[in-house]
Amino acid sequence: YEREIKKKIENLKLSNVLLYTKVFKEEELVKFLNITDVFLLPMKKLDNPNISFPLKLIEYFACEKPVICCAAGETARIVHDSSGGLAVEPESPRALAKAILKLYRNIGYAKRLAVNGRRFALRYFSYDVMAKKLEKVFYSLTCLK
Repeated sequence: YEREIKKKIENLKLSNVLLYTKVFKEEELVKFLNITDVFLLPMKKLDNPNISFPLKLIEYFACEKPVICCAAGETARIVHDSSGGLAVEPESPRALAKAILKLYRNIGYAKRLAVNGRRFALRYFSYDVMAKKLEKVFYSLTCLK
């Protein structure tokens, strides 16, 4: 798809769209993540949308950027409950466009979503929190209470 995407970017004269296909080192990736305004997490429609959860959603929240997530089920619920982004119907260009315009037209709202998402990531998925949850699982499995 790379060739088709590059052609579309060129035809639409999208000067603010970057397409990279190489694998980045962690330092390079962090640099690129931090120059974004919004993260987009597109997902396909699934027969059972509750069987999939992309961990990159938490990473996006941690970067303190609003997220537009094209998903249903559990992923959409987490986006909604975190108040860290907008969940829209997957595979719906119209819904995606509306979400992009909503954030573009209301920068203050986008910033609030970003702060909420980071707060959510730190509260429920920080290293310390996850270590404590994992410790509880280990204790429950080994019966060392």
